[in-house]
Amino acid sequence: MPQQFIPKGHPTSRQSATPCAPLLVSIDDAAGSLAVGRSTVTRLIRRGDLDALKIGSRTLISWKALEAFIASRSRAAATTGVRP
Repeated sequence: MPQQFIPKGHPTSRQSATPCAPLLVSIDDAAGSLAVGRSTVTRLIRRGDLDALKIGSRTLISWKALEAFIASRSRAAATTGVRP
């Protein structure tokens, strides 16, 4: 079984250097966690597939939103038999 990738700073990361992991990540960090490009994350947000919020001029995504997106894609793949 392949080892699961958990980015540094994720709430379940054992490598976290800070005692409190961030609740929100930038578009770039979300893209890295999903192994896609920044434009893909922006498109997912614009289509409403990935929840995000604005704080000042920054667009941020919660870990829960990332996990919910992954879960929804996994459920869709299981239902249709098509890879997400």
